[in-house]
Amino acid sequence: MTNKPNLPAMAIIGASFSQLPNIFKGVFLYFWPFLLIYFLKDYYLISSIKNSLGQVGPIITLLTIVITLCVAALQVCWYEKVITKQEFKYSFDKRIFVTLGYSLLYFLILALAITGLTLLFGAMSKSGNLSSDFAITLTILGFIICFSLAFRFILIFPAIAVKNPNTRLKRSWELTSGYHIKLFFMIIGFVFLVSIPGGIASFVMQKIGINSTSSFLIIMFLLNTLSLVSILMITEMVSRLFVFFHVPEKLNDYL
Repeated sequence: MTNKPNLPAMAIIGASFSQLPNIFKGVFLYFWPFLLIYFLKDYYLISSIKNSLGQVGPIITLLTIVITLCVAALQVCWYEKVITKQEFKYSFDKRIFVTLGYSLLYFLILALAITGLTLLFGAMSKSGNLSSDFAITLTILGFIICFSLAFRFILIFPAIAVKNPNTRLKRSWELTSGYHIKLFFMIIGFVFLVSIPGGIASFVMQKIGINSTSSFLIIMFLLNTLSLVSILMITEMVSRLFVFFHVPEKLNDYL
């Protein structure tokens, strides 16, 4: 039996964080139109609340759809940039819709599993078959298992970006076999780290309060910028995972 290569989680995380200056540059150099769309949505939202602009729901909905498409395109293009080591090239093609389709399936299955576990253990607790504390413990363990299994399909998204039709659900599951525990702690830890700045900013701004439309827009601009940075940071990390699971001998070129 062939020994599996060791997944260098900390090296991948460190290499991903080293790209933070380039990511901030990319956000303001390439993706400022996205921030403008975010700004328009937030402007209509706060104006409808404070100034009674009327029925702006359809406008906000449309802008939200556009933002969703833009974020999907952003991830696809950034995956391609990192994995192929080419200059960033913005494109909007069918990969965006394939990514959205798999994302919807991915989160739908995960949501159904989590909801099912919550309802199951909640019902068992109410019926007296389980104590409430034990039911909560089992629910948390079930969540961990669901996420650890879900992370094994993470390779689908960079595969779509680089037009690799072979790596989908089955292939991603096969490639990550034996790594699910390390993947779980790696991804959860990384997501937690990249979420800290946005969480702190949100907490501080809630304490400061929103006194005007301009302050709301400034706050949301900062949070939206941090959100895009977080998305690109996660994309950097998953891109390196894709390289590791497909051509581990080339991973050093990405570290």
